[in-house]
Amino acid sequence: MQAEDIEKRKAHTKAALANFLSKENIAILISTKDGQRNIKAAQQLRKRFKDKRFYLLAFDTLDFSQLLNFPFIDVFVNTACPRLMDDYDKFPRPLINLQDI
Repeated sequence: MQAEDIEKRKAHTKAALANFLSKENIAILISTKDGQRNIKAAQQLRKRFKDKRFYLLAFDTLDFSQLLNFPFIDVFVNTACPRLMDDYDKFPRPLINLQDI
């Protein structure tokens, strides 16, 4: 990964974290694949931030176009594969990995 890519990713993460902290409607992305099923992490996040409304979106293979069906979501939190950040530009709203919160 180039230094420019690293800086871009850091900027995306910082902006997504700011959105997460200031917004109410949060979608938690949960994969149903073995090794990526982090429902417990999603539940812990819900307990930690009681002032937010969380929506759990479970999937086997993420179809980015389906995310458009949730226009009320302010931020997506990824609990599945961290490489989803590589597709940051495909998300209609900010995306942040759970580990970055």
